[in-house]
Amino acid sequence: MPCKPERAEREVPLFGPDRPAVLLRMSGCDVRSSTFAVAVAGLPTPVGGAVAPSAEAALRLWAQATWASLRQVVPPGQDAPPGWTVRPAVVPGAGQAQRWSGPAVDHRGQPLRAEVLWAARRGWLVQAAWYGESLEPEVADTFFGG
Repeated sequence: MPCKPERAEREVPLFGPDRPAVLLRMSGCDVRSSTFAVAVAGLPTPVGGAVAPSAEAALRLWAQATWASLRQVVPPGQDAPPGWTVRPAVVPGAGQAQRWSGPAVDHRGQPLRAEVLWAARRGWLVQAAWYGESLEPEVADTFFGG
């Protein structure tokens, strides 16, 4: 993180209302007009014969929740909202990793840029995100490379 993060955790229905909530641990901080955040959640273990979501399905659900929070709509049959582009994502040891960037809208209705990386590794899901007006490439590479 490029600044000292604040930490929080809460239960979230990441996998839908019919599944148990998962504990989401978050760290985030603001630098000038940018917000940097990292969140971690464990893949749920199956209970009572239920099937746990795959890492790929879990990351897809997390991406949908993130885009909804950024007031972005993913058209049917598409992987991301209009204007979002996939970027190279390398996360050592991750079986799944994807990084996207594009336009968004904050909680006050103000336009912003966002870049989000989702990865899965050994039963854990991770999201690293940046939100702001502009992000210098070297800062992005350092943050997302970490």
